[in-house]
Amino acid sequence: MKSANWMAFYVGDYAKNTLKLTTRQHGAYLLLILACWQEDGSVDGDDDTLASITKLPMPEWLHDKPKLASYFEITPEKWTHRRVLEELAETARLRRERSVAGQRGAARRWEGHAGAKASALAEGSQNDAPSPSPSPSPSASPSPSPSSSPSHSHEARATPARLIPEDWQPAEPDLVALRQERSDVVGEVYERRMRDFRDWCRAKAVTSHDVTSTWRSFMRRTDPPKESPQRNGDRDTGGPRPTIRMAGPDGIWRIRLSGYRPGDPWKYEGDPPGGPNCKVPAALIPHWRAYLRELDGAG
Repeated sequence: MKSANWMAFYVGDYAKNTLKLTTRQHGAYLLLILACWQEDGSVDGDDDTLASITKLPMPEWLHDKPKLASYFEITPEKWTHRRVLEELAETARLRRERSVAGQRGAARRWEGHAGAKASALAEGSQNDAPSPSPSPSPSASPSPSPSSSPSHSHEARATPARLIPEDWQPAEPDLVALRQERSDVVGEVYERRMRDFRDWCRAKAVTSHDVTSTWRSFMRRTDPPKESPQRNGDRDTGGPRPTIRMAGPDGIWRIRLSGYRPGDPWKYEGDPPGGPNCKVPAALIPHWRAYLRELDGAG
């Protein structure tokens, strides 16, 4: 099975783990990662295949092979990349969640349409009294067909809701309009709120008939005293305040926690947060819980 075209790539993690690679080895390693992503986490382990993937002549591949092999789990048949497997599992989970959310949203919309049609039909049946004369009147207007009724026309024009893409960006005119309305939402405040918006869309599998309006409504809810204390001269004296970005040096655990929600299957070592055999650094758990509260509050 071929994987999705889009792949998460964490630059900080990659740079930290590949400091000892040469320029040529960087290119070979990235090509191997891409091949693993396309082939569900593993590629064939024979030298002819690996040299072909990395686009290296066989002598150069054999020279670089020992250093590149340290990034993979190797069997006689396969080279498997553990991080790619984890990201594939996370992508599949998000796809399932969004599919379920889309199905529920579609069901709610169709229920609403069905109820409106039933009400219109019931009202029409009460008003349709029989004519006192059996002869048709030349001037009588025919009953409007469903295709020409205003409600049906409105339904035909309605734009279906769609999932908000993770890489969605507002157009320049929308940015200008936002800054005219909220001149304080600029710079770091704007960047932080855009990260909040994407986290909210991802966590809630948000769908919208009008993505720009949803984004504008979200950005309007920026709290000036909290997000931009310089606007009124207030000072934040309440101590550390939780934010969407969880601070700390444990980058891999921050990434794992950002995609985990209580009740989801825990696919990493040890128990999930709060368990007796939890391997997550204890200092990160309060930040993660604050992160979840902020996501719920943003929704």
